[in-house]
Amino acid sequence: MKSSFYGIVILRRIYYNIMNKKSTYMERGKRKMKFNYNGLWKTLIDKNMKKKDLIDKTGVSPTTISKMVRGDAVSLAIIGKICEELGTDIGDLICIEKNSLEDK
Repeated sequence: MKSSFYGIVILRRIYYNIMNKKSTYMERGKRKMKFNYNGLWKTLIDKNMKKKDLIDKTGVSPTTISKMVRGDAVSLAIIGKICEELGTDIGDLICIEKNSLEDK
């Protein structure tokens, strides 16, 4: 029972960070993790698609695609739409750069 409570607390913290524009990096001690969408861009190239084609087929906004280009976090619902359209898994599209250090 306690472990599910702590899981909810962690999810709330992640959601709070995303909603308060702290979405590029997820904090973890002194290290921060940055999202990397290189797998998505490689998959688009392999399927001979452009970002505009992805926008048209999935209904994802151009703003969301530009967030992904910058390495910002996007919602899992959007990632799910993209995975469904491309016939891939989340792990094929996104990875987290665990070695990025905090720049302050």
